[in-house]
Amino acid sequence: MAMIGVISYRSTVHLIESNRALSHAQTVLTELTGTLSTMTDAETGQRGYIITGDETFLEPYNSALLKINDHILRLTPLVAQYESQRQRLPSLQRVIVRKLENLRTTINIRRTQGFGAAQAVVATGQGKQDMDEIREIIGQMEQEQRQILQSRSEAAQADASQTTLIVASLTILNFALLPLMYLMIRRDIAARQRVGEALAQARDQVVEASRLKSEFLATMSHEIRTPMNGVIGMTELLLDTPLDDDQREFATVVRDSGQALLTIINDILDFSKIEAGKLVLDRVDFEVRAVVEGVAEILSAKASEKGLSLFTFIAPEIPPVQGDPGRLRQILLNLVGNAVKFTAAGEIVVQAALESADDSEIRLRFTVQDTGIGLSEPARARLFEPFTQADSSTTRKYGGTGLGLAISKRLVELMDGQIGVQSVEGQGSTFWVTARFDVASQASLANGHRSRPELRDARILIVDDSSASRDILCHYAASWCMQADSAATGSEGLATLRTAATRGVSYDLAIVDLAMPDMDGFAVARAVQRDPDIVGTPLILLTAFDERGQGEQALGAGFGAYLTKPVKQSHLFDAIANLVTTRTRSAEPILETASPDRLMPSAAAVTAPPLATASILLAEDNPTNQKMALLQLEKLGFKAEAVANGRKAVDAVVHDANSYALILMDVQMPELDGLAATRAIRKAELTTGRHIPIIAMTANAMQGDREACIAAGMDDYISKPVNRDKLLQVLERWLPVAT
Repeated sequence: MAMIGVISYRSTVHLIESNRALSHAQTVLTELTGTLSTMTDAETGQRGYIITGDETFLEPYNSALLKINDHILRLTPLVAQYESQRQRLPSLQRVIVRKLENLRTTINIRRTQGFGAAQAVVATGQGKQDMDEIREIIGQMEQEQRQILQSRSEAAQADASQTTLIVASLTILNFALLPLMYLMIRRDIAARQRVGEALAQARDQVVEASRLKSEFLATMSHEIRTPMNGVIGMTELLLDTPLDDDQREFATVVRDSGQALLTIINDILDFSKIEAGKLVLDRVDFEVRAVVEGVAEILSAKASEKGLSLFTFIAPEIPPVQGDPGRLRQILLNLVGNAVKFTAAGEIVVQAALESADDSEIRLRFTVQDTGIGLSEPARARLFEPFTQADSSTTRKYGGTGLGLAISKRLVELMDGQIGVQSVEGQGSTFWVTARFDVASQASLANGHRSRPELRDARILIVDDSSASRDILCHYAASWCMQADSAATGSEGLATLRTAATRGVSYDLAIVDLAMPDMDGFAVARAVQRDPDIVGTPLILLTAFDERGQGEQALGAGFGAYLTKPVKQSHLFDAIANLVTTRTRSAEPILETASPDRLMPSAAAVTAPPLATASILLAEDNPTNQKMALLQLEKLGFKAEAVANGRKAVDAVVHDANSYALILMDVQMPELDGLAATRAIRKAELTTGRHIPIIAMTANAMQGDREACIAAGMDDYISKPVNRDKLLQVLERWLPVAT
């Protein structure tokens, strides 16, 4: 019995050691495969960016920068016991560093010098040589590990056979007791095997479930976006035709409803990407001021429609940062949009402050304060849960999916920050967000506005009944080395101007709000013009409610500038500088409004650029989307032909390649999809030597779709629904200019 126990123990130990060696070799193989996949992703992202100039293509590259060091760190102890692999690992690391540096250099050249210069660097072949060397080293290491795996597997099988043989032989000698022990050992081994098989099956089921989920999301995205492309596109085309007032109103409602549905779809896809761990943040240099003011500008029209005052304050000491401006904008759009939605009267204040900073990272704090309906304690407790609303009853006043805040919370966590809310029911809410950013690498980014010598110590009077507006403007003026005082009413402001004038210390400029309880801004301006002591004081009119003709009326009343809230720092600084520095001579009036209708031409006014007149080939199987795209191209002044599947697109190009200057290619089509059709066209071009730009036009919006299109040979990518401005930008990028 003792002999059986000793022999069984030793054999079991050998078996365990062999299994550990098998697991170790498999782990090394997994890490080597992951390293090669990561480098391939980085190269794919760089290639996509060079071709398109679209920063979103750099997501795989940015992700690779974060992952590759982890791969090397995990490989170092794993291969320590193998002499040959321990010697190869530093070589692999050096080549990877060289390859990443090459990718980074090429990306920077694309940003600063354009496509041609970057393509010239790629053409040197250094990047391909580095990638080939990486594949060769990893291939050698993988081959050695497979040999180790094979030998260890054979050893494990031999140990198992030996154990069984020994136990069986001794069982014959000890048939009275050993059969029971033998059965117990085999039962234990069988049980362990069943557990291992069950774990492997569970793992496979999880992987398959994740794959099916991704496929389902991609399919649903395509199936929903395809008809939405027709709805939104056709509605925009309808709005360009002569309509009476009722018809225009109905068409506008259809378009806005389609855009709202698209927002919901994007929220669901974003949430799914975050849940699957597939959302990667960009790393680009940007100014926080531009993001915050851009959000306020987008939502200022909705705020004005409800009679709300919307203010922004960005601490002047915030430097340029490096991070993901698009996701920060998404968070702020959600918070400020909710503030506008849930506020019936009063004001909304959006602030960005510097929480901490050092040589490598910056922490910022954003707050969105409103005077809306507020939140109860139970509502606050479940506010950031997905598909949850503060009021979930069937009689609720405000709609929504309940995903916006949940997505914002996950995005904030990806930024190494936190999100929270302080609220009193019936009195309003203050949402706050903290986030970590890196210090910007580009010193060329402007950091706010520096005071000019001629503006130092300029005396400014701010007349506004909103304390928030007064505080913000006073803070900005102080950051520009100006002296600022404030008054809460028009009469108080006039009294302050007169008192200063009698003391011989008159103000260099006054900023006057339009709507105040005792007298409006125009009345203040008329009073200034009538008073000999203060006549000639430069005035800026500030209003939250822009109306047609109001700017001209302000200039006629004696104002030197007209600004709309929320005021951008750059516009305010320029207006003050213009009026203060030219006070002694005739100054050019400044007229600035936030009305998009005055700043941008209407859709109907867009005309085709002077591009080449060769035809465009459209490959689209959906009849509605085909008709819509052809109409859009016709409106832009281009000739276009349409085919219903990829096979017909290939036939059309092969039959007469010189007839088409560009191809718009849908991805999902019958008979031959867009990816296969593109590969066939690129193969045919090897004999003709002519490259036709192919633009993917697809309803897919999942991670990897862009990369798949570029890998197939496409030159650019447009996601549906496609609007005319986005289409025009792509055509201008790829079509030659007519001479």
